[in-house]
Amino acid sequence: MGLRMLNLDGLEATKEIRRFNKDVTIIAMTSWAQEGDIAKFKEVGFDDYIERPFTKEKILNVIFRLMD
Repeated sequence: MGLRMLNLDGLEATKEIRRFNKDVTIIAMTSWAQEGDIAKFKEVGFDDYIERPFTKEKILNVIFRLMD
């Protein structure tokens, strides 16, 4: 999930999704992530995050980590 979208930012979108689906995996994709931001991602319901620019290997590492 991108954090900066036109009509609804990723944080608000994730909050809305979590209201009706607690099981779907949501990964934040961001080009900025400080320690406080990471805590906020978890607080609103993201399962994990990945920083841009990312590679296929980084994406797969996050996905595999969440599958365990």
